[in-house]
Amino acid sequence: MSDTTSIYEQIGGGPVLRSVVCDFYRLMLDDQRLAPFFADSDLERLEDRQLAFLTAALGGPGPYVGPSMRQVHSGRHIRLVHFALATGYLANALGSAGIQLHLIGAVLHIIAPLADDIATESLVNEA
Repeated sequence: MSDTTSIYEQIGGGPVLRSVVCDFYRLMLDDQRLAPFFADSDLERLEDRQLAFLTAALGGPGPYVGPSMRQVHSGRHIRLVHFALATGYLANALGSAGIQLHLIGAVLHIIAPLADDIATESLVNEA
């Protein structure tokens, strides 16, 4: 693929990314350290928003027009350990979809800087 081919295109576009997002949420909901963050959430809406965000972040069609990551996660008491767990589950979901390791690394490279906006709770007493 050329250097101008987006990560979104390289991983297979919308259908593959939707599958990854569904698997990602399944993995997080199966983890009792993360599941409470999604209590009383509209999972279908969350998956749609996550898909829209990742589509734009990975170079897919259209810009992301939702609220900022800081706005979305503010007040949820998310710590860095939770961000790390979720990022690991995203990597697992990408791998389960057959995405090549170098592309998983590229996705995580895009997501990693969001830690400061998502994990806003003190690092004291992690875990």
